[in-house]
Amino acid sequence: MRNAELHLRACLDALVAQRYPSNEYEILLVDNGSTDRSVETARRYESVTLLAEPVLGAYRARNRGIKAARGDILAFTDSDCAPHAAWLSEIAAAMSDPRLELLCGRRIPAGQSLVLQSIGAYENTKDAFVIGGNDAELYYGYSSNMAVRRDVFERLGPFLELHRGADTLFVRQLAAERTPVAIRYQETAIVTHLELDRLSLYYKKVFLYAYHRHRNNSILRSRPLNRRERMTVYRQTIAAGGYGLLRSALVFGALGVGALVWLVGTASARFAPTAGASAGSQRARRIFRTP
Repeated sequence: MRNAELHLRACLDALVAQRYPSNEYEILLVDNGSTDRSVETARRYESVTLLAEPVLGAYRARNRGIKAARGDILAFTDSDCAPHAAWLSEIAAAMSDPRLELLCGRRIPAGQSLVLQSIGAYENTKDAFVIGGNDAELYYGYSSNMAVRRDVFERLGPFLELHRGADTLFVRQLAAERTPVAIRYQETAIVTHLELDRLSLYYKKVFLYAYHRHRNNSILRSRPLNRRERMTVYRQTIAAGGYGLLRSALVFGALGVGALVWLVGTASARFAPTAGASAGSQRARRIFRTP
């Protein structure tokens, strides 16, 4: 967490209230230099272990949590997310399959507008299409709803300490080492993204994903879905939701705007000045053996 006061209580309430034996999981919260009342809020929860990582960086903070964790399975979420009550139970049930090493779950936007909920359904259909597919070049990850076996980190090392996108690179690194059966999209492991309450924030995230995907292509090239694949996901979303003509048209228009935002994010990254490579970037290039 960093200055997470707005949503932190809802996040911690949800973690404390998991329908899973309380003596079989621990809650680790890593403060990454908060200056608001986040730390004060966190200290009210006796079952939460509060850690501190003074050096800024979300992945550095997550790595601090990984070092302190005692469990065989590490489940990640963000301080602006509220896992559903069965979240840990669904993760544990999925991980009973010894072949499974990493899963990403379902994310639901907090906003209740028809368009935003429909976009959320599209994104989840896309996650299932990509993470449940066999094209490793498409793979991505998101640590807002991810579970990983501890021995995967012991084998591959911690998250790369990049600004964004290290979760995707971690998934890609695992996919290169293992068959796709080791990675799964788990629809029943659900979190609500509390911050995502309006369409403008969705577009902001699309811009950032596009920007950092392009920047991280210097480490490991990936590709977004092509037009045919996007239409496949769109049609699956419409069919699964039973959307009528008007709602289908609204979703198509909103996705069209998102595609334009993606292009702008990619173009911004292409023309942004290139700073010196960070230690995380240098380590990433060694791992993936890219020039």
